Amino acid sequence: MRKEEDLVRKRMEKAAKAKRKQELAAAALKRKQESIENKLRRKLAALEKTALGATATSDASKAGKSGKRSASICYLCRKKFKSEAMLLRHNAESALHKENLRKKAAAEAQTEHSN
Repeated sequence: MRKEEDLVRKRMEKAAKAKRKQELAAAALKRKQESIENKLRRKLAALEKTALGATATSDASKAGKSGKRSASICYLCRKKFKSEAMLLRHNAESALHKENLRKKAAAEAQTEHSN
């Protein structure tokens, strides 16, 4: 009878240990997920702060020193272009860009109207 009790106790301890291990892994995963979500929120906030359809170009002197090309990005549509000319064409002709401009203006009007 004593051996059976020991076996049951060991099984229960093993199960409890496995459960604690799972709980710790779940907590670590949750912390990592929250960290990633916070990072994405900060990046999105930074993108939203940029000017409407603005172009992110690095300073000419910096580009010359580093040898890197300047980036042509439409932050409104979240698209990157190979050249400034392609960005300008996108701003002028893209249906996606025009739709995003309309949505942005409507959202700003809604916020101003609610205030």
